[in-house]
Amino acid sequence: MRNKHVTQNDILFLSGSLFVIVFLWIGSNLYHAWVTSTISPDLQIQIVPISPTFDTDVIDQLKNRTTVLPNLDQEAEASISGTITPTQPIGSTEATPTINPNLTP
Repeated sequence: MRNKHVTQNDILFLSGSLFVIVFLWIGSNLYHAWVTSTISPDLQIQIVPISPTFDTDVIDQLKNRTTVLPNLDQEAEASISGTITPTQPIGSTEATPTINPNLTP
């Protein structure tokens, strides 16, 4: 009959097995990271470095152009147009409301 107490041989066997499993796990993860790539070969062919030469004349023209600010008052008046008259349901006895915006400043 076997002794039910944990012996030094049992601890040695468990720690050795755990070491082998962890070593294989780390090795397989390293191999997987080495074999697979986040960038496909087709995409690697398409990646081209940017040329360090810039057209300074165009950059200077962009710096010197004037800024145009919109006049929001005119846009708001342009969006309102005419008289709005909602339709009245058939058989309704209520008066039809009419909206007549005053477009004069």
